[in-house]
Amino acid sequence: MVLIKPHKATHAVLETNEGKKATVEVTDLDTLVGVKGKLTWMRLGPKSREILKTETFDGKIEEIISDYRKKR
Repeated sequence: MVLIKPHKATHAVLETNEGKKATVEVTDLDTLVGVKGKLTWMRLGPKSREILKTETFDGKIEEIISDYRKKR
């Protein structure tokens, strides 16, 4: 699966079908390989949190591409 990371995303939250959650930095996204669920891209700051995008994750990562400077 090719993941398209929102430009300002700093973290990703994976929620499995069993209700378990894992929050990782974008650089550590490879630790989630093999786990299926709902992936939420977020921008986390010291006193703020912003949800940027939510998608279904099949547990496989072929490539991570940024949507920086792409037409929407």
